[in-house]
Amino acid sequence: MGRNPHWFAEAGATSVLGVDVDDQSLEAARENLRSNPRVRIERCSVYELDPAVSGTFDRVTCIGVLHHLAEPERALQRMWECVAPGGDLVLWCYSRDGNRLLLPVIQSLRMLGSKLPIGMSRVVAQGITLAAWPAIRLLPWRTDYYRKLKTLSFRNVESIIFDQMLPRISHYWTREDMERLLAPLESGVTRLEFVQGNSWHASKVKELRSGS
Repeated sequence: MGRNPHWFAEAGATSVLGVDVDDQSLEAARENLRSNPRVRIERCSVYELDPAVSGTFDRVTCIGVLHHLAEPERALQRMWECVAPGGDLVLWCYSRDGNRLLLPVIQSLRMLGSKLPIGMSRVVAQGITLAAWPAIRLLPWRTDYYRKLKTLSFRNVESIIFDQMLPRISHYWTREDMERLLAPLESGVTRLEFVQGNSWHASKVKELRSGS
């Protein structure tokens, strides 16, 4: 939809490139960002990123996408190649910790939703939200993320459940998994943080080359 490129530009980025492979998402992002000349949206798979074509960037982000890819290691390498020396790669990914109890439920819903027509998945998401609404509002959730669900509107929670049902692939990683994914990238400063009680924030800075 163009949300993240919008906020990067609002934060002062002089040039932002957003890529996706879904035509409807690209159309929506272009429409939402058409008034901002600093942002461009292009059709490109993460596996096809090439610094010779797109250039290099002070920051490359992948927020909520890496864990849905069949080849996350390959995608990371492609993104890393587009990080300029001194720049960084920033990731946000699902964690197995904090989701263990609900994970069987989430995965079951995904197995159903990823096979249904998208309109039917939306109807199912509405029904699940209606059934789960009392528990969401009343249970003493232990993680920050699930506690914050109490503050959201019914429609917002429905959208979250709908979003969880659609992907065919969803990896939930441990700290060791995240470290393994980041290890093959060139040496640089790595930061890995457990956030919201159920997810990972990772950043890796690419070292400046001699003479840079």
